[in-house]
Amino acid sequence: MTTARTIVTRALGELMYLAENETPSAKMMADGVDALNALIASWHNEGIIVLYAPGTTWKGDRTNNTNYAVNESVARSGCTYTCSVAHTSSLYDKPGSSANWSSYWTLYAETPLTTDGTFPLGAEHERGVASILAVDISPMFNIVPSPITLQKASAGKTQLMAAYMPIAPVRVDSGLTRMPSQIWPYNIDNPI
Repeated sequence: MTTARTIVTRALGELMYLAENETPSAKMMADGVDALNALIASWHNEGIIVLYAPGTTWKGDRTNNTNYAVNESVARSGCTYTCSVAHTSSLYDKPGSSANWSSYWTLYAETPLTTDGTFPLGAEHERGVASILAVDISPMFNIVPSPITLQKASAGKTQLMAAYMPIAPVRVDSGLTRMPSQIWPYNIDNPI
């Protein structure tokens, strides 16, 4: 499993601040983990929720009339909840607002990552997150990130948004129709 230490070390390597096989100092590591926690908190504010209870399955925003199984996690009003009793959701069990929500859901209190804490994302996100962190901490070391690092950070953020940012389905408004124009199509041979 990837740890916060691994992400911070990779980020410093991405900035070429550390030589190969060099380890960061305790102060550098502490600052890097603090920056990683701040980065995750900023993603949460953007609607990208990457921290949820370990061993659960992420289901995105909680919706009514949805079947939820035990150990599925959802977002609602900026908080993360984990299903403790399998059920079909309704207003009766709405996390954080209905009288009975705690019978169906457990509030997951996000705690900051520690240096050796397991990073909650899979290995497929490790490179992107390390690059995003590298760009974020580069001013602390007076380093300008390379164009490749910037590109990896952008791709990593896009990948995180695709995986962890719930997007509501688009509803087509059939009330909007295009009226045919009286002069369309325009006839070149017989202009009006």
